[in-house]
Amino acid sequence: MIKKKTLGSQKKSSNRVLSKPLPTLNFNHPGLTICNPVAKLLDEEFLGQVIWECLKNNDQEGVIEVIQAHLEAKRFQATQEKTKKYKIFIEKKEPRNEDRFF
Repeated sequence: MIKKKTLGSQKKSSNRVLSKPLPTLNFNHPGLTICNPVAKLLDEEFLGQVIWECLKNNDQEGVIEVIQAHLEAKRFQATQEKTKKYKIFIEKKEPRNEDRFF
């Protein structure tokens, strides 16, 4: 089997790839709004309407899926709050005596 030669240095990226502009989101169209699915799944009135609609249509699997989605949204919100609290704690943390230079 023939061994391939490997380059000693990394190849440079193409200039076209690096200079491509990123697409921008434009929400100035009438009737378009930003959707927040986590907030919608945490809204108890909306959740009740969805469950009631599933029960009227005799859709037990739909009720289970809605409840699972609600629980996932609750977990997601709790994770976000923990992360936010941790970031605030780290930012406010005072340096120890060994870390101070005076």
